[in-house]
Amino acid sequence: MSFDDELIGFIVEAKRTALKEREKEKTTQNGWRTLYFPKGRFVYAHMRQAGILGKEWDVCGVESVFYDDKPAWRMHYGNSELRPLIEREIEREKIFGFLEKALMEMPESHPFRGPDKFEDPQFEGMEYKNHFSGNWRKFWGFEEITYRGMVVYYLEYSGYKF
Repeated sequence: MSFDDELIGFIVEAKRTALKEREKEKTTQNGWRTLYFPKGRFVYAHMRQAGILGKEWDVCGVESVFYDDKPAWRMHYGNSELRPLIEREIEREKIFGFLEKALMEMPESHPFRGPDKFEDPQFEGMEYKNHFSGNWRKFWGFEEITYRGMVVYYLEYSGYKF
């Protein structure tokens, strides 16, 4: 197996593990939430900060993968937005529950966020879309969730292999 194949496999495994183990996040003095996932010579480090503008959904973060303590891959995300109508029509927790399910479906062909498109009958009326350019070595894009055709969540991201 090539190094790139190992790296991609690790990225997918680490990101899915991080989603399942959010309760293990540690909070730093400055409010960053951190989670580490080591495996063999790889280490995945996820740092995120929520509530930047006083709203829990306003997040930014960075996900890094190290190999033998050297940077191997990184992704930055932020500029998240949650439409105000959400408070009236659908709970924030439902949106993030749906987002988490979509992110668990990330394909190895682009292991940075979710699939190109995702729907789940458990979340009627919601659709996840991932719009990006590039490949896992260098990429940028945004994801959005629509509810009954209206965009209710949005996040931008970019990243690269070292």
